[in-house]
Amino acid sequence: PGVKDTLRFLREREVVHFQRFGEALNDVQAVLDSKKYY
Repeated sequence: PGVKDTLRFLREREVVHFQRFGEALNDVQAVLDSKKYY
């Protein structure tokens, strides 16, 4: 059971990191879009 718990913990943590990364990416994209005045 220890291995399964560890794997589940790592997978859940990866999901959180991926979501945070996606949110950061959206923020960067919004900033870049707001600077697109020529």
